[in-house]
Amino acid sequence: LRFGETVAVMGAGPIGLLALLVSKLAGASTVVVADKVPHRLKKALDLGADLAVDVSRESVSDAVKDLTGGRGAHGIFDAAGKAASLNASLHALRPGGRIVIIGIPSERETPLEFWQGLQQEATIIVQKRNNGNDHEALELIESGRLDPRVIVSHNFSLANGAAAFETMGAYTDGVIKPLIEM
Repeated sequence: LRFGETVAVMGAGPIGLLALLVSKLAGASTVVVADKVPHRLKKALDLGADLAVDVSRESVSDAVKDLTGGRGAHGIFDAAGKAASLNASLHALRPGGRIVIIGIPSERETPLEFWQGLQQEATIIVQKRNNGNDHEALELIESGRLDPRVIVSHNFSLANGAAAFETMGAYTDGVIKPLIEM
């Protein structure tokens, strides 16, 4: 990510919201966040997103293109890991742009509009989250520049841990990230 670039984040769950925050810290001029869960989109705006797009109501690629004068985003973080979000990323990307896939797909095979990627000359990076490359993230937290607590919406005791997973899985009660306290 370079200073002044436009970024889109597909998925406003915990990882997507952290991608929003880190993009702003890195100097993104504009960050668009897309999701279908209204309370997650509100949280994205509260955390500094310039635009929140409800993908159940409008096209994120159209919204990004409108915002950028038809050019598209320089970089896109796909935190949803769905065929729809990945393909929307390809359509929202400017020529020569970059997509970093940080979402974990729920399906083993995910169809990708390869031709659109070719047309955009897209660079696609797949990032495994638990690869031990978390030093920079820890530095941001230790320095106080990033507070991961801003995405915690619920606290559960260890005895009620199952309720945390149920709440998260159902997207109920305005959940963003439940925390189970030990």
